[in-house]
Amino acid sequence: MAFAKLAPDVQAQVLKRCQPRLSELRGLWPGLHNPYLLNSFPEEEWLSTSEEDQTPCPLLDENGYCLVYANRPLTCRLHGLPNIDISGENFDGTVCTLHAGNPLALPEQVLRWRFREVFMQEADLIRVFTKELTGCSRTELDTFIALALLADYDAVDWRNFKL
Repeated sequence: MAFAKLAPDVQAQVLKRCQPRLSELRGLWPGLHNPYLLNSFPEEEWLSTSEEDQTPCPLLDENGYCLVYANRPLTCRLHGLPNIDISGENFDGTVCTLHAGNPLALPEQVLRWRFREVFMQEADLIRVFTKELTGCSRTELDTFIALALLADYDAVDWRNFKL
């Protein structure tokens, strides 16, 4: 994992920046505990909490650059340009407000890709992974980046873990 390759003092700074978000979310959901998966909480609550959060990503340095850019999380890789399937379906309907110009004005061959196919493959893999890990098949294991960095995955008894 790219985070583990960061210098220990940088890791400590990042984890320190994660703590206020964990405290805030535990205030909303007292049952939030390691590994900090959000699937047992109402989706509309954590989606709106995510959208309202103006806290900078803890993985950004003091200049706003990603410390793990080459290995950044998938959610970061998909952020910015619209995710438009070959069929024309727009998967999230949003574009990055920091993008210069109008990303929707880019040529369709730049924007369109096999999003539906790849997302379905991803869901299939996650089902197999979660079934093997927990004995229960799930299509998603959702969390926030700050919580994922604070989680102690080795300490979880995955066979008895309930979502």
